[in-house]
Amino acid sequence: MLRDSAIYILSRVVPSGLGFVTGIALTWLLTPEAYGIYGLGLTIVVLVAGIFFDWHGLSFMRFFQANADNPRFMPTVVQTFVLLCIASLVLVPLVLLVAAEIAGAFGAAGKDYRLLIAIALPGCWAYAWFELAARVQVAQFRPMRYFWMNLTRNLLILGFGLAAAWAWHSAYPVLAGGFVAMLAAGLLFRIPHLSLMPRRFDPEMARRLFAFGWAMALVRALGSASFAVDRFLLETLIGTDAVGFYTAAYQLAQTAIVTIGAGIGSATYSLAVRAVESGDLGAVNRQLSRNSTLLLALLLPASIGAAMVSPTLAKLLVGPDYVGPVANLTAWMALGAFFTGFRANYLDHAFQLGHKTHGLLKVTLVTTTVNIVLDIVLIPRFGVVGVAIANLISGATGMCYAAWAARAVMPMPIAWRDAAKIAIAVLAMALFLWPFYGRGALPALAAAVFGGAAVYGAALLALDAMDLRGVLKRRLARFS
Repeated sequence: MLRDSAIYILSRVVPSGLGFVTGIALTWLLTPEAYGIYGLGLTIVVLVAGIFFDWHGLSFMRFFQANADNPRFMPTVVQTFVLLCIASLVLVPLVLLVAAEIAGAFGAAGKDYRLLIAIALPGCWAYAWFELAARVQVAQFRPMRYFWMNLTRNLLILGFGLAAAWAWHSAYPVLAGGFVAMLAAGLLFRIPHLSLMPRRFDPEMARRLFAFGWAMALVRALGSASFAVDRFLLETLIGTDAVGFYTAAYQLAQTAIVTIGAGIGSATYSLAVRAVESGDLGAVNRQLSRNSTLLLALLLPASIGAAMVSPTLAKLLVGPDYVGPVANLTAWMALGAFFTGFRANYLDHAFQLGHKTHGLLKVTLVTTTVNIVLDIVLIPRFGVVGVAIANLISGATGMCYAAWAARAVMPMPIAWRDAAKIAIAVLAMALFLWPFYGRGALPALAAAVFGGAAVYGAALLALDAMDLRGVLKRRLARFS
């Protein structure tokens, strides 16, 4: 599990590093308002994917292990994807244009979103196709192909996006270039047994995919709506430049944390599914306990570390027009990413593995409601920082509620002894990082990053968290 997890994390971290470079470089090539339009385009993609496609990918992951040898399974999955594209083509432009008219009634009048929608909707199809092709590699336990897929995509986005920004200084060609890159990468790594022949479509399998996924569709829709409402409320109440600041801060503070969580989740979820399919409850509990410990050991120090070095990164990396607003946002957003990441990549798995996805719907509804209410209350008072505070509070609320609700579905064990050791190691790291907080010099940043990692690793080893000393002895013994 450690090897595959490491590859999956690298499959996210390395390409995400390229995405980070792309996002930060764009702050030097686009005005805050143009960057805000770029952020709104990405928001539309996340929203449409959450409503139409994310449940489909999750259903595929849940049923692949039991249907890998069924010759009609993958054609059914692919043809269902095409039907979802058609449904989104019919519904999305109408809904988003109506929403724009409503926003106009509250102060955003005069803004035309038709070009943005025309670019973002096909972009969503490209994004969703890439994610489906990537999930195929994960389900088949092919981490290296998953790595090369993500690396190819982000290299192409870096090249296309920066070239478009340099040539036109407009968000629209940047978005279009990124979406073309996604489609090209998805098509380079083909899905096996792909067929659009109607006779290969299995209605019963499609029904099973939907029966599992309908609640997940609502879950993803609510989660995506919460993500989108943040941006559109900023657009309506403050302005497009506020969306630009928030998007830049997200790239700076949350990209690495989300990447780590998703990388671990990619590796551990398929292993948990395999354990559940085996019917061995002991094996399930052992696997889930390892999953939670690994996620906590990487996600918590990443979140605390990012909160403490992100203000420095803002001073060093983003364009001059962005520095002040982004520096004020980053710590809040980094801490909020921990609660959201632990819930999404561990606690939420209880409802998927236990086929009780309606329970996850309740969790998401509570989280989204808290987030939207706090947005409405805090944005007028604190501006763009109010969104970051709302995300932190709603993320913590959602994680706590998910932990409580999961008990009725499937036990989600946590090795509390190791968790305590991890917390102590993170505290030691935070104490080391404290003197570096907010410093704008590159040597201080390097000392904070490398020194903090060294302190955390040494503390874990001293406390023997996760039997780390035993693992190292066994690994070293292989080379002796």
